[in-house]
Amino acid sequence: ASDKLAKELTNIFAKRLSAEPKTLSGRVRVYDANHLAGFCSWHPFHFDKFTESKLGIDRLPHLFTLQEWESQLQEQRGLPTFVSDSPRKDAIEGISELLSRSSGEPAVVWVNGPPGAGKSRLAQEAVKQATGESRTWVAQDSEQGRQALQDTDVAKFTDAVLIIDECPPDEATNLAATFRSRAGGTGATVILVGPRRTAESASPPQAKVFDLAPLDQA
Repeated sequence: ASDKLAKELTNIFAKRLSAEPKTLSGRVRVYDANHLAGFCSWHPFHFDKFTESKLGIDRLPHLFTLQEWESQLQEQRGLPTFVSDSPRKDAIEGISELLSRSSGEPAVVWVNGPPGAGKSRLAQEAVKQATGESRTWVAQDSEQGRQALQDTDVAKFTDAVLIIDECPPDEATNLAATFRSRAGGTGATVILVGPRRTAESASPPQAKVFDLAPLDQA
């Protein structure tokens, strides 16, 4: 069907341009909605807030894009070059595998460790390597994450990735359960990032857990 439409469009353009159809042969292509959706997914762009307001684009409340989160991390903590080691490579590969899965079941990732271990930076790097930015949203802390799950449908977006930063261990289980109940069969993933869990604090059920140590202790 697309070949037939491309041929018809070629004839129309040739007539408008007073050209022979054969000179335009192969230069007219037809892309369906799936092609366009795939292109947008892997070549994301974001308007600034002023442009969005002018265009009437509604933002997801309580959430930031990956680009906005990067900018804030740069201002607040600096954004050093990502340094990897064996545990961090394993974590990125594990997260990438989850994000590229074909199953529609929601997934929960729990990245924890002491301050300065690079937890947020690792989550950022893993998502950028695996999916790009277009389907990723970030809550800066557990309260924003809770509000986003209550007030938006982010967990219901197909293959969405929600990063919840600064998530204490005692809140991770509840947030993971809420996310699972909201996500259904969309294939969405939540990445919870927080302080090192204690012996008394259990990991969220069915979560893929990555315990990070500082690089000089890994």
